[in-house]
Amino acid sequence: MACRLGSPSRGKVVFVKTILVVVFVTLLCFAPPSRGAATLPTLHWTFDGGPDGWRVIFGPGQTRITVAREHVKVGAGALESMYEITPRTYFAVAREVSLSEQPSVTLSFWIKSQQATHLGVFLTERDDSGYGYRLELPVGQWKRVALNSKQFLLDTSNAANKDENGRLDVGQIGWITIVDFAGLFSREKAKGSFYLDDFRLGP
Repeated sequence: MACRLGSPSRGKVVFVKTILVVVFVTLLCFAPPSRGAATLPTLHWTFDGGPDGWRVIFGPGQTRITVAREHVKVGAGALESMYEITPRTYFAVAREVSLSEQPSVTLSFWIKSQQATHLGVFLTERDDSGYGYRLELPVGQWKRVALNSKQFLLDTSNAANKDENGRLDVGQIGWITIVDFAGLFSREKAKGSFYLDDFRLGP
């Protein structure tokens, strides 16, 4: 007798469709997350408990944590840098960092200077290629600074400062530096200081 394949019954069709829907939903629920670009975590230096790795790298001076309310903007402490403004020189504090490669990075912080001055914020790659942004600060007023790394320009003041590709690579940044240039424009020695608080570095 010949075997005849008939059309499936309506009940069987509904049952099969139900099974397929259940399997599809299960796969969606338990599928591994997509592997996009890793998100750069935000580095946050509050200075509530210490200098958080920030230190003087150039010029006669020191850093310490102050808890004096008139010099703290956020939280319980701020980083106080005290130094001697010396003609034809500058003062700088820095923090070593290690970042993953990203299209760009954002810096935000509060800063206050006890003297009218020009500060430079620098991001330096591990091959010593430096990129900077210049700030003008009034006397004794907190200033909120928010910068994207794409705003930083290659520092050409040093002829040896050359980058192999002419752009700032976030994954190669090794240092954040803040420089007071007051001494370059001064004819006599003076006392200088600035305060740094709530520094964030992230996407």
